[in-house]
Amino acid sequence: MNLLRHRLFALVLAAAVAVAFAPAAARALTIAAPGVGKQDCTYTIGYWKTHPDQWPTTTLTLGTITYNATQLQLILNQPVQGNGLVSLSQQLIAAKLSVAQGADSVPLGTTITQADALIANKVCPPVGIGTLPPGQVSALVATLDNYNNGLLGVPHCGSTTTARVSSWGSIKSFYR
Repeated sequence: MNLLRHRLFALVLAAAVAVAFAPAAARALTIAAPGVGKQDCTYTIGYWKTHPDQWPTTTLTLGTITYNATQLQLILNQPVQGNGLVSLSQQLIAAKLSVAQGADSVPLGTTITQADALIANKVCPPVGIGTLPPGQVSALVATLDNYNNGLLGVPHCGSTTTARVSSWGSIKSFYR
């Protein structure tokens, strides 16, 4: 029994060392299916629009206005038609849903706070008639879009990295 315990310990230790010294890209984890616990990954507007049954919450606040799931779904399906409030709200909904499901919001910095401040008490179409000029929201929309697509340090859900096969030479290079 002790021999088995020592072999198991050695195996776990070897795996831990391999992971600790592997490049970050090689350490990427396969993300669990939606709805299965917390996930440190993001989804896009398109995903949240077509998977409302996977939403981790039934209400979100955009600016100072709280919307229910039906209203949020209407906003996600609203054509932008030159209204910066719609494009900002759609990206913000996706980001907030990803954060609510467990995605790290740190890479966004103050983007969510800035977006909420800019939206303030404007009610997004088609629920309301609020508007914002596209130029006023473009930087925030771009940052949120990058986050939702997994380009700001939090991976996009479903992204996986192929495991690397290491040779003895590459392992030795870690110790040089």
